[in-house]
Amino acid sequence: MNLNPPPEENYANPRTCLFHVLFKAASLAFYIFSALFINNYVIIFLVTVLLAALDFWVVKNLVAGFWSA
Repeated sequence: MNLNPPPEENYANPRTCLFHVLFKAASLAFYIFSALFINNYVIIFLVTVLLAALDFWVVKNLVAGFWSA
C-alpha cells in the first residue's frame, strides 16, 4: 500500500472536497467563536449540529454519488 501518492495526482471532485472542509471548518469555528457573541447555548448547539448535518449530507449524498457513478 503506497501511503505517499505522487504530487501530480488530481482529485476527482475538488468541489465536493471543498464543501466538506468548509462545512466542517464552519461548524468548528462557529462553536468556538459563538460564545463571544451569543449567550444562548441552545442556539449554539443547534447551529453547530445543523452545520455538522450539512457536512454529513455532503459526504453521504454527493461523494457517494460520485463513487457509485
